[in-house]
Amino acid sequence: MFLSIIPIISIVLLAFVLRPLFNYYRGPLSRLPGPWYTHFTGLPLLYTRAVGTSRQHLRHLHKVHGPVVRVGPKEVSVNSVDGYYKVHGVGSHCLKAPVFDHIRFSHSSMLFTMRDPRIHSERKRIIGRGFAAIKEEQEVKIKRLASQAVANIKNEAEKGQADVYKWWRCLAVDVVSEMSFGKSFNLLHSGGKGLPLYTALSNAGPCVVFQAVLPRRLISLFKWSPVAWLRDVGLVAETIFNRVTAALGELRVSSNCGPSIARHLLSQEVKDKKPSLNDDELTSEVSMLLVAGSDSTATTLTYATWEIARDADLRTQIEEEVNSLPNNFTAKDVEVLPLLNSVLEEVLRMYNPAGALVERLVPPSGISVHGWDIPGGAMVYTTGWLISRLEDVFPQPDSLQAPTSGDLFRTRQSRHRPLGISSKCNHAELLKIGGDEDGRPNKVSKYGLLTLRLGYLGCQYYRNYASAYDVVFANCHFGSACCRGDGWRGEEQSRNMARQVSADRDEAAGLFNTSDLAVNICEQVITVTTVLKNTGCSKAKEVVQVYVGYSEEADEPPNLLKRFSKVELSGGKCLPVSIEIKKDDFRIWDETRDGWRLVPGIYEVMLGFSSRDIKQSKSVYISQ
Repeated sequence: MFLSIIPIISIVLLAFVLRPLFNYYRGPLSRLPGPWYTHFTGLPLLYTRAVGTSRQHLRHLHKVHGPVVRVGPKEVSVNSVDGYYKVHGVGSHCLKAPVFDHIRFSHSSMLFTMRDPRIHSERKRIIGRGFAAIKEEQEVKIKRLASQAVANIKNEAEKGQADVYKWWRCLAVDVVSEMSFGKSFNLLHSGGKGLPLYTALSNAGPCVVFQAVLPRRLISLFKWSPVAWLRDVGLVAETIFNRVTAALGELRVSSNCGPSIARHLLSQEVKDKKPSLNDDELTSEVSMLLVAGSDSTATTLTYATWEIARDADLRTQIEEEVNSLPNNFTAKDVEVLPLLNSVLEEVLRMYNPAGALVERLVPPSGISVHGWDIPGGAMVYTTGWLISRLEDVFPQPDSLQAPTSGDLFRTRQSRHRPLGISSKCNHAELLKIGGDEDGRPNKVSKYGLLTLRLGYLGCQYYRNYASAYDVVFANCHFGSACCRGDGWRGEEQSRNMARQVSADRDEAAGLFNTSDLAVNICEQVITVTTVLKNTGCSKAKEVVQVYVGYSEEADEPPNLLKRFSKVELSGGKCLPVSIEIKKDDFRIWDETRDGWRLVPGIYEVMLGFSSRDIKQSKSVYISQ
């Protein structure tokens, strides 16, 4: 019997040996230049990505082998301007890699992760409406917040030292939240100390990496890890999602929120246009905006501060240029400052905040780059960090060179478009903030970097986010560890975000109670009804929210917001409230099927005014 299976074992072993040899000599990528081991394995690249040295590793390979290099059995790295546009440019059929399907901050996919070009284009147009609606209000708001950030840095430095990265991150978060909801998250008031949102944003990079390489069920276990950092990483998506959800709830009931992206997209006029965004989709987009905008903006501003502060001559020249601005300068005035903008371009080039590898899947028809044919199904890597170090364009790629005119300046400008977060990156500018009682800039003190008029990231940066190809994360970050926040699974929080939002309103306007909760199921619609009573003495507004609780096997938050209704009620009055939920809203994402599915079973339907203020609940059975 044993002798009879020897031939079978021999054939299997022979197949394991011959297959790699076939790929080495006759495989579709066998003719591409690259190290010999890439015919058999891509582990060296995977290792360098894990330890944060992938860019240096690929830079060496491209120096040795040219602009097109094989880095794995089915993986190719491209490093040239022409190759970049071949992969990412208009008309390219290279799609995002399947790994993007795993990156989520809610059930809904985001512009950043959408792989279908048609759906991506549709979502981009929808979000673009929101950015266009707040165009006029951006500049004044950003200028006010930037002035506060610079003042905070100066005050902190006068005590000995300042963490500029921390304040730039707080500035970016407050700007994004101000633009998104018409009211900032006020991180500039506290420096993020003790706020779960700041902790979550600080750990967003590792969270996205883990989402890309680990199963979702394994990541869900991080929340109970004894290691504090790992626990914080596991709570990133939920913390950001809950904070954005609370901000949306406040937007619906508060009169203190100004014009914003969310207010415009939630307006009836926009909702009547098809397509539009539901609450979950809008929450996902704003969450990604916070993650992408805070990290990349803080990194760029920190490096710019450092480069200018350490070069006395450069600092003096920029101060003289900035001093020429009028008292009531605008963004357009700053756009024409040659030295300041050239330095910022160089900072974006040298310290690209979006310098990680970007993956694209080659279409079945294949592509040709620099005479090399790359077959369909291969994975292509590009990164702006490598392109920004092409020595034919940047003779000294590792040093700051800031030409303000001439052929070299124009050549660099033309090559710099694909390097940052998007082709619009050249719109980013820093404006001077602060001044004396006459509005003129102050002189440089011994804390040179603090009194530089930096801190105003141009409005165009945020408005053009929707047209970006991708946002990826830098391997290195500035700043020290921030204070930890508590989790949401039954633990006491130092700040209850949802109640903090509505506490002042309830005290002034009245308190609401609910009674007579009923849940009726009719085919594909679940109707939740209750009686709302204003126990206060004056007219007040409230948002009645319906949450759904899943079983532990579903690996979902204990109470997930599904629908809500805005109600205005006079003091002492009662009002029946009815909210409809579609059965499809109970679906969860199934990774094994790569799609949504409805799990029949008992669900807990909860009604309240926030996730931590549940008034009533009822168990219901949901069938297919």
